[in-house]
Amino acid sequence: RNDGGVLCALYRQLAFSAGSRYTLLAWEFAWRPAGSAPAPWAHGDEPFDVRQLGSCPHHVAAGVAPPSPGSGGKRKRPPMDDHRFKSVAVLCAEGAALADDIACVATGTADAALSLLAFAPRSRRWASVAALRHHQCPVLALAALPAPAAGWLASGGTDGVVALWDLRAQVADAATRCATERWSPPSVNVPALLIPASHQS
Repeated sequence: RNDGGVLCALYRQLAFSAGSRYTLLAWEFAWRPAGSAPAPWAHGDEPFDVRQLGSCPHHVAAGVAPPSPGSGGKRKRPPMDDHRFKSVAVLCAEGAALADDIACVATGTADAALSLLAFAPRSRRWASVAALRHHQCPVLALAALPAPAAGWLASGGTDGVVALWDLRAQVADAATRCATERWSPPSVNVPALLIPASHQS
């Protein structure tokens, strides 16, 4: 599109990557129209620009209150905490797209924690939306269901259980949580459907 005489990218997408070192990153990809100049932060001569929008704070990923002032921004981990990311999936509200400014990101970890997070690319703010409670083993697989089942999530752990989660209300609440500066605990959710012993670990 043309904004005030400035040729802008027609397509912008978000991507998320997670690793075993407690890091969840947000990325922006912007496809450039032919003949347009790359963004100042572009890499190489590819037909798109990519930049990192930031990492999710540890307390948000864990669904706990932020560190208190004077703690140096660090929170001591419990002895058995193993919050390494093992799986990630992005959910959208029905009829919405990532371009609507809020992305909902589900994460599964080695300590069996399953969480729904929200990310606002404009403010680069993360928020903890929901804690999804059932799995007792590492969550290695996540899949966001497409429309007409947008807002539903499937998860699989090494316990052989597949769980289906109805997160439509939580996805709809994500924008409010990202806009609120005061921390509030994530909602606690249970699966809508369980399929036990559905696969080998």
